[in-house]
Amino acid sequence: MAQDLVELMTALGFERFDIAGHDRGGRVTYRLALDHPGRVRRVAVLDIIPTLEQFERMNRFTARAAYHWYFFAQTAPFPENLIGKDPDYFLTYSLESWVPDAQCILGRGARRISEGVPQSCNDPRHMRGLSCGYRMRLRL
Repeated sequence: MAQDLVELMTALGFERFDIAGHDRGGRVTYRLALDHPGRVRRVAVLDIIPTLEQFERMNRFTARAAYHWYFFAQTAPFPENLIGKDPDYFLTYSLESWVPDAQCILGRGARRISEGVPQSCNDPRHMRGLSCGYRMRLRL
């Protein structure tokens, strides 16, 4: 994804640029800045810490809460097949596990999201983007 962004910025005529990333996008931002330091003027990373730091802080409680990190990092098509068997359940379970009061997100908005997920999961290209469009990589 980082390489795709570099190529996109080149195609748009930007040799140097600022980049900001949030959550998964933060990982892409880290990778882009590390792999292409001459292309990046400024970096903003929100709501994410470096992967190595996350692994070092991991314990049995945080591992259960962050199951999706390791699940999404599995080799295709393993996660896609499992999610694709019941995408509505996967989405609902995930949303419920990420907030203390699931009702705040399981109202109309989440239902609209979940209504589109099963159809997207019929196409392997869409499923790849929903689940594992990236790979966590440690570069020490």
